[in-house]
Amino acid sequence: RLTDSDGKKHRIYIIALIDDASRFFTGIDVFYNDNFINLMSVMRSAIAKYGRPKVFNFDNGKSYKNKQMELLAARIGTTLSYCQPYTPTGKAKIERWFRTMKDQWMAALDMRDFHSLEELRGSLHAFVQRYNQSPHSSLHGLSPQDRFFSEPEQIRRLSEEDITQNFLLEIERRVSADSVIVIDQIEYEVDYRFARQRIRLRYSPDMKEIFIVESDGTLTPIRLLNKTENALIKREKVHLCKGDE
Repeated sequence: RLTDSDGKKHRIYIIALIDDASRFFTGIDVFYNDNFINLMSVMRSAIAKYGRPKVFNFDNGKSYKNKQMELLAARIGTTLSYCQPYTPTGKAKIERWFRTMKDQWMAALDMRDFHSLEELRGSLHAFVQRYNQSPHSSLHGLSPQDRFFSEPEQIRRLSEEDITQNFLLEIERRVSADSVIVIDQIEYEVDYRFARQRIRLRYSPDMKEIFIVESDGTLTPIRLLNKTENALIKREKVHLCKGDE
């Protein structure tokens, strides 16, 4: 457990993505919670740096298997695959690496030396960088990094704009007669032409940006019903909106 600067102890979770062919870690981070939002942040970072994979192979946990994941995969053009229960070979490489991480990185750590996720994250990233750049016996002496970049034609990159839009979450709401919708007990106003209709919305995980999805796919921003009263609203937790997990 990690003890922060206020003396509070936290359980930590590591979320990682590994390229199956090269054993190259495209994304990894450490969090206080194991949830879809944190997984999505690792996926976004990995895709921004190294492109989108043809297939994401996940465990069957709630963080990995939900409506938002299906929508995200469809938008970025990748396939979702889930390991069958009681078939450890489906995730053997990542589990083997986690054992290596525990033996080589975690065993050497003194958690009292770390007082924030940022400090622990720096140590983890340094360890992963060394791993990615070290020769691997199963790769005929190549490092995971060298093997990953040996086939540049397999790297399918997305533009920054596409990544930003694709990683918005999605929800549906019915608009009231006076053109108001409610998300997590907060009222927003939309254009009067949407009154009494059911609309699709896309929103950033921090809820700072919310858009209506127009019929042609374009995104139109919406605003708080009363900006003065709601100016001081702060969301301490990033989460999926109720009813759409």
